[in-house]
Amino acid sequence: MKKLICSAGILFALVIGVQAQSSEKDPNVISSGDKVSKRIFQTENPASDRNESWEVRAVSGVSFAASNTADGSTNSYKHFLRITMTLQMADPKAGNCQLVFYSPNDPSPYAAGRPEGILSIYYPVSVYSDIKEKLEQSLQARRKVTVKITEKTNGFREGVLIF
Repeated sequence: MKKLICSAGILFALVIGVQAQSSEKDPNVISSGDKVSKRIFQTENPASDRNESWEVRAVSGVSFAASNTADGSTNSYKHFLRITMTLQMADPKAGNCQLVFYSPNDPSPYAAGRPEGILSIYYPVSVYSDIKEKLEQSLQARRKVTVKITEKTNGFREGVLIF
């Protein structure tokens, strides 16, 4: 009986060791303490921490998009809303910038990022009216409005709109 328990313990230790080694080799595996899980999307983190701030000159456009996947399943009834507010920056070096407002059931893995080279900050659609109103008031009163983005090598991302 003792041999059986000892053998089971050794086998268990070997399995844990093999899992730990395989997660070190596979970049799509996340190892957190004793938990091992697969990544559900491919991450792109910067080589070094970045903090950038850019002044906003104007709102250059707003688009409203509704989408779903009509595949015949119950998921066909799940609709998503995205409002994209394109901002004109004071410095042309800032490039393109947008505020993206997403519906509650719309999957968005980032709070801020640069998909397709466009600086994007993501907010829930529930705050769209408040941000739009505050942004319009600030720009009309010629007060400074700044977009700040922080991206760290560990995956931390933050987008801030400062009025």
